[in-house]
Amino acid sequence: MYEFVNQKNSATFNNLKWNNDKITFTLNAATKGHGQMTVMLPDSYMGRSLKSFKINGKSVLFTVKIIKGIQYAMINTLSGTYDYIAQYSKPVRTTYGNNGKPWPIPGRIECENYDEGIPGDSTYYDTTKGSEAPADEYYRSGDVDLGVDPLLSLIDVGWVHENEWLEYTVEVSKTGTYKALVCIATPLNNIKFGPIEFDGAQKIGFVNIPNTGDWGSDLKGGHKFQEVDCGSIQLTRGIHKMRVHMGKAGFTVNWVKFE
Repeated sequence: MYEFVNQKNSATFNNLKWNNDKITFTLNAATKGHGQMTVMLPDSYMGRSLKSFKINGKSVLFTVKIIKGIQYAMINTLSGTYDYIAQYSKPVRTTYGNNGKPWPIPGRIECENYDEGIPGDSTYYDTTKGSEAPADEYYRSGDVDLGVDPLLSLIDVGWVHENEWLEYTVEVSKTGTYKALVCIATPLNNIKFGPIEFDGAQKIGFVNIPNTGDWGSDLKGGHKFQEVDCGSIQLTRGIHKMRVHMGKAGFTVNWVKFE
């Protein structure tokens, strides 16, 4: 263990550059240790996905692992000095948390899994810079304020302000009528959630939210979320862009579901 820690702590990344959807750097891990180290890189970045990886000009395989909700490419390396090249794809808007696939309707859409945007195609609007959640409640990068409860394996969107919104790519299985529900919590009165739009057209207006007694999870294994009926709507078969507005703010929202 000592040899491995000594090797890891003495390793350095140098000549780090980003150009044309490609990141290059040199890893200097000259200190010999016991076993091998693993280099971690984001599997996706700003709508780009990692396509290939080279060490000293030779293509190498990588595996993908999810750590604290973020997908990383894992590349094994031994002691020595190596030149790395990681080639990413051109940026495209993608879903988050569903292997790049649209969220199915009928089904439940976790509000923290809004789409991964690209420059010129934002997938959220948040009025405050950076997350207002505690530093240890980390799920993904961005300005959207996400709360994490490890006891309940629950992630929600909180600290919301009026006029904020989130967007999701969804796929409706067949044309028909769907009942919409939202899992939400608030200790306040006269709170409203919504509206919800599909491809720019409003399908759900403002929804009255009851006082549930708290902001949501109490981090002790209990929570005050309630399912609220948002009414029935007509949806057509196919892929759509769904925008969820934060309405008259003052709540914590967990998910939206269509039945």
